[in-house]
Amino acid sequence: MRLWLVFIAFLFSPWSLSAGPLETGEPESLGFSQERLAQLKARMQGHVDSGRLNGLSTAVIRDGQIVHLSTHGYQDRESVKPLSRQAIFRIYSMTKAVTAVAAMMLYEKGHFQLLDPIETYLPEFKQTQVFLGGTVDRPQLVAPRKPITIRDLFLHTACFSYPFTQHPVDRMYDKVKLFNGQRNSAQFVSAVAKLPLKCQPGSQYSYGVSTDVLGRIIELVSGLSLDEYMAKYIFEPLGMVDTGFYVPKADHARFMTLYIRQKNGTLEPADPELTNAFLTQPKMAMGGGGLVSTVDDYLKFLQMLLNGGQLNGVRLLSPKTVDFMFTDHLSPKLRVAPGYGKGFGFAILRRISGHRRLGVIGEAGWSGIANTFFWIDRSSNTAFMGWTQMFPWGAPKFRFEIPQMVYGAMTR
Repeated sequence: MRLWLVFIAFLFSPWSLSAGPLETGEPESLGFSQERLAQLKARMQGHVDSGRLNGLSTAVIRDGQIVHLSTHGYQDRESVKPLSRQAIFRIYSMTKAVTAVAAMMLYEKGHFQLLDPIETYLPEFKQTQVFLGGTVDRPQLVAPRKPITIRDLFLHTACFSYPFTQHPVDRMYDKVKLFNGQRNSAQFVSAVAKLPLKCQPGSQYSYGVSTDVLGRIIELVSGLSLDEYMAKYIFEPLGMVDTGFYVPKADHARFMTLYIRQKNGTLEPADPELTNAFLTQPKMAMGGGGLVSTVDDYLKFLQMLLNGGQLNGVRLLSPKTVDFMFTDHLSPKLRVAPGYGKGFGFAILRRISGHRRLGVIGEAGWSGIANTFFWIDRSSNTAFMGWTQMFPWGAPKFRFEIPQMVYGAMTR
């Protein structure tokens, strides 16, 4: 009898309502042209048919319902395994939006202030210096003019970096093998603190490990590891059953193969070190790029944001906090990219005059390095995504085509 009571309680709990995918709606009744969405589907299939992509998923939601969801090509080309909506993707830097939500949930509870120096929580940063010039082996360093704040972590104005270019600081990141997966979060942050900053804190937009450092602060103020905190307070409440920092063994068959675009345009499977990196639990849950997820799971996360912080009766954030996150907090003198400012967890489109594609002011979005993209248009209560799995980032044209075709399919 007691088991039946538990089962009935679960059936009628908000969490049980979130367990399945979002409902599918009729495009015409939700303000979309079915014919034009079919053109989007055909255009995406063309990328697969041409060999430019091996597999691609696209999705559109409005007013809490799925307007469009399509899969194209293969989860794994070599075994001719078709791509399905159950496929698990590496979403890399799309993790940053989730970490931002996790941090703001703690902010709402008074655990920190945005202008708190991070050295309050991570005293190792009291000794961090700023790169002024010189070389990797003989750098010229100066003291920072001001401490890094938690706000700087959200906006990427902390002046951390990634090992993406030949800049001496980037090469220092590479030299210490910061991303070799052999450090836990405390060790990772300690290693970062020993490296110089790329610029004076607050003076520039500098894309880097800021969100990973923020993830460590989440751990310290919550008393939980980042993966435990997200599972308990975000993934379970939202019913994001396939999202986490690694793929469990039982789900390995659903993990999408990662491909590398060669100079001649062909796609070849990535080195197993990259392909298999998410198949076992990592030593550190990387708040800046460590999650795997499915299209249906991430749609729930986006719908929660569109709903002002709640989904199916489960509230993660206040609507006022969500509004704050969607505000461009970056100085007008700074930018993420031409026309873009920065909110908490995503870029914010500042202007459409001179922009390279159709969009709306205030549109938010971000991406992962393996070419997963999302966009949020709160003015029309719409979000949409395009996901594949290939390096390098930015190579496929679909990232420009999806927004213009989704906006072009709107009838209201």
